[in-house]
Amino acid sequence: MKHSLILWSVVSLAYTVLAVFLGITLKEEMMMLLWLYLVIGIPILIAALILVVLYFTASRKAFWTVFGLFVLFGAGIIGYELITVPK
Repeated sequence: MKHSLILWSVVSLAYTVLAVFLGITLKEEMMMLLWLYLVIGIPILIAALILVVLYFTASRKAFWTVFGLFVLFGAGIIGYELITVPK
C-alpha cells in the first residue's frame, strides 16, 4: 500500500509537469475529464445495467448473446482505432 501511494504520487507529479509544459489549464482539464466521462463512462454504465437486467430476467442464452455482441462491438471499435492510427 505504501509503495502504491508513492507510485501514484510520482505519476501525478509527472502528469502535472506535462500539463504545465503543454499549457493545459485546469478548466481545459476538467472539460477533458467531463468529455471522457460522458463518452466512455455513461455507455459502459448503460451496458452494465442492461447485462444485469438480462442476467436476472432473461434466459442465459439471451444474456450471453448480448454480452457477446457487446464484446464484438468493443473489439471492433478497438480494432478500427488500431488500424486507422496515423503512422
